[in-house]
Amino acid sequence: MFILKKLISLCILLTITGFSFSALAEKKPVVISDVEINNATLQQSLSQYQKLYSNNRSPRVIYNLGVICYKLKKYPQAKKLFLKLLPVESYHLIAKYNLALVAYKAGDKVQAIDWFRKINDHAHSHQSSDDSSEKIKMLARLQLNKLTVDGTGQKSPQLKNHLSTYFFTYYGYDDSVTGLDPTGNGYNGDEFAKVYGLLTFKLDQLIDGFETRLSYYLKDYVSLHEYDFSQTALNLTKYFKQSHWRHYLRLGFKTSTYGALDYQSDTELDMQTRFKRASHQYTVRYRYDDLSSRDILFEQYQGKQQRLTFSYQQILALHSLSMGLELEDNERLNLASAGVIYNYSPSRQKIQLKWQYRLATDWQTQLDYEFRDSHYDNLNPVGGQIRDDALESSRLRLKYRLQKNYWLMTDFRYLHNQSSIVIYNYSRNILSLGLSATF
Repeated sequence: MFILKKLISLCILLTITGFSFSALAEKKPVVISDVEINNATLQQSLSQYQKLYSNNRSPRVIYNLGVICYKLKKYPQAKKLFLKLLPVESYHLIAKYNLALVAYKAGDKVQAIDWFRKINDHAHSHQSSDDSSEKIKMLARLQLNKLTVDGTGQKSPQLKNHLSTYFFTYYGYDDSVTGLDPTGNGYNGDEFAKVYGLLTFKLDQLIDGFETRLSYYLKDYVSLHEYDFSQTALNLTKYFKQSHWRHYLRLGFKTSTYGALDYQSDTELDMQTRFKRASHQYTVRYRYDDLSSRDILFEQYQGKQQRLTFSYQQILALHSLSMGLELEDNERLNLASAGVIYNYSPSRQKIQLKWQYRLATDWQTQLDYEFRDSHYDNLNPVGGQIRDDALESSRLRLKYRLQKNYWLMTDFRYLHNQSSIVIYNYSRNILSLGLSATF
């Protein structure tokens, strides 16, 4: 009889597990509304899963326990459990969907709509691109259609959020803004403020996957205003989706100032293709820039620039690792004086590494390393030789979530440039504190 009871309990446990979503198994979630189990079975399973949860906090156990709490109308407990799954890539979307269902059942329709919108309107770094995620997005759209219909039978105009905003602001100190000048004068440091704002308009009603973006960037020094820089950019982007593939084609225009002078105009063509499967993401990106000088002092910088980037990213539950290789080619006007060519057309190769780690729900850290090798073909008249540079850059960033869409950030960046011409050698330490937000 004892063995029979154990077998019955085991069968019940397997039944619950079979109906619940497990990203460790099939990768195809079954949403809460698809799980039908009688109340007595759920009560027994709740006790068993609570014991299991005390020793095993795996995503599968957390999810199944959340499903059971939902079916038993224990909505606060279910919400806490599904929130724990948001950092887990393979459970991220289904957790959002179930949080929306929990909010609706708990009587909070506004929050339910907000969760459903986040699935389709907010591109999350953990968002997967397999068939199951597309199914969840489709279900979320269906739920939004139901929840955003008013008493007249017409859909609310807030069904889709066509405008999104991102901005950041920093205040910091750079101990080497100017570096050494040709006469050997020393480094000059200064405090600075940085501001960046981005408006994105989704135009899906006109063309599916089409959007336009407007951005502005300003870096302003307290004393060394001749090094201030600003840039305004406008671009049009078309996105394409195909199974595990994501592509975009972007055409943009930028205009910038340097100090008190107009600096450059830039017409940019940007193409990217990305393949994502499970936690692995592969990206190829090509950028072409046609640069025009807006002031006679900067004519030597105008010309063509091409960049080709290959990158790989792996996203795990709490970690994200990225590696990239970029090849850059420049065909600038350069500057000829008294038969000597000043070269502003380097060929470059860049290696980039990035590691992100989620310390806690509201804490994140990021470590970047970059190595860039630059080669200038023409003889440099100042150093009397061909210039070759090797630039190393390291950055440590710490982020703290103040509210849902607000992050407090602190950065420390160290740059070291080693050049074949001594006056171009430098080291820089940049420390800054800032705030970012999305709407």
